[in-house]
Amino acid sequence: MKLHGIFPPVTTPFAADGSLAADHLRGNIEQYNKMRLAGYVVLGSTGEAILLSWAESERVLATVREAAAPNKLLIAGTGAESTAETIHRSNRAAELGYHAALVRTP
Repeated sequence: MKLHGIFPPVTTPFAADGSLAADHLRGNIEQYNKMRLAGYVVLGSTGEAILLSWAESERVLATVREAAAPNKLLIAGTGAESTAETIHRSNRAAELGYHAALVRTP
């Protein structure tokens, strides 16, 4: 796989009560799909990854995968505090259809 082009970091929107606003996330991705982007970086530092529970992170990954145009490459931020958890998150992102992982050193 060759990663080239523009991969903007996807922000994670929240509702007024602090919960994940998946509908807004879906809407953002649908708008991004109209642009000449190579794909998206999901759950990086701009996506508030460190502040989300794993359940919220999985929901973000699934929502973006469902909303992303088929021709977009998806990069999932999967880094965690342990190697085992990073591997688990990376494998789960792959199961959801992500093409690459963005990993910080555990």
